[in-house]
Amino acid sequence: MNTFFLSCKLLHCLDYKTLKRFAYTSIITYSVCTKYLHNLTLNFLFQARYNPIKMCDFLLENCFVPIILKPVLLEYCEESPDYVQLKLSYSLKEMSKSLRPSYNKVFENIKLVLTCLSNINVSVSNDQQVFSIIGEHIKQRLLNLLVDECLKYAIPKNMNEYEESTLVEDVIQFEHFLADVFLINAETDHTLSDFTEKFEAYFREEFNNNLLKSAIDIMRKDLQDMALIAEKNSADDVSKNPFLFPCCMVSKSTLVRLVILI
Repeated sequence: MNTFFLSCKLLHCLDYKTLKRFAYTSIITYSVCTKYLHNLTLNFLFQARYNPIKMCDFLLENCFVPIILKPVLLEYCEESPDYVQLKLSYSLKEMSKSLRPSYNKVFENIKLVLTCLSNINVSVSNDQQVFSIIGEHIKQRLLNLLVDECLKYAIPKNMNEYEESTLVEDVIQFEHFLADVFLINAETDHTLSDFTEKFEAYFREEFNNNLLKSAIDIMRKDLQDMALIAEKNSADDVSKNPFLFPCCMVSKSTLVRLVILI
């Protein structure tokens, strides 16, 4: 059991602990005091004698990393007038990448965690909040992991997915949220906006890789069973419009793959 207490005299602002770590499951509960926070500051957390790195690393490694990489169960409770509580549980087993959560679910869970912890996000100085200090220690690792292990896997694979995707808009909104709660600095932290600017290039690469894979699959299939396609497209029509597919015979397996890609 790992337990850390951030306390001011007799008041506990944040208590975060691994309650149980079984062979295959970790369960962590975060309890945040709400009753007395308006009467105190958290300057003591960041004085020279207190090192906040341990708390920051705990949040990153035992909360945000599992949320990005694994299916997790989050239970949020605010029944008590004195504190809010968040219980996070997840499997410790190695998981297939096909089981990774969607980026929307990851965004939702990170927002829930930060909402729970928002009660400690008070001003430490004129230009610093608690979250900005936490962000200094974890934000680059967090953002890099989010891009490499979550967002890149959400890149559309075909034109239908591309036309329906709201990934760019969602990432921009999420970046604004992180800036609004002071976890990142909107003027200097551009990891997520850089990803959105490269979205088109990422899509082209994903689309081309998928096209190549489909071509290889087609070459491995039986090509003897043929079908006529684009019967109404004359040679004259095709010469005037390069986007028209010419009338020709193709294997039915090729036709199936073309339909999937389109």
